[in-house]
Amino acid sequence: MSDAAPTLPDPPQRVLLAGATGYIGRFVARELVRRGHEVLAVVRPTRERDPEALRTDLPGCTLRLAPVTDRAALAAALEGERIDAVVSCIATRSGEPRDAWRVEHEANGHLLAVARDAGARRFVLLSAICVQRPTLAFQHAKLAFEAELQASGLGWSIVRPTAFFKSLAGQVERVRAGKPFL
Repeated sequence: MSDAAPTLPDPPQRVLLAGATGYIGRFVARELVRRGHEVLAVVRPTRERDPEALRTDLPGCTLRLAPVTDRAALAAALEGERIDAVVSCIATRSGEPRDAWRVEHEANGHLLAVARDAGARRFVLLSAICVQRPTLAFQHAKLAFEAELQASGLGWSIVRPTAFFKSLAGQVERVRAGKPFL
């Protein structure tokens, strides 16, 4: 799903990537860097995160530590930055309705606001194919943000992939640990 504009113009583009430490986000980060884009990876700060390990995991990316769920912290971490495009690979981890609306909808809204303030012309959203028949909170939250993005005035692309291999690969460790396959 997309408006008529191309996804990302020719390099070099300054791309804000959210969700860079996730399964898909890591691949997106590597590909953006490989194609010559300058990548600002916004990463959720945690006590467990080692900044050096993040630099190793996200080679070629400039890191900005900020929770995407906190609009003021996100804006402060990106203050003065010029951004040409945003790629959002964020997703809720818990699946709880409150978290779905906080991440899938509100946090993407924060990214959209920061994108506008930084002069971005394009926003690429990783959504999910299952929003076509929404029943769960995260599906409704994704759809609500998709509508906001489409009405934003920015160029946009919405990617609605089917389930990723991670959905199955994540089960391997569960089964090895003696837990049931979900």
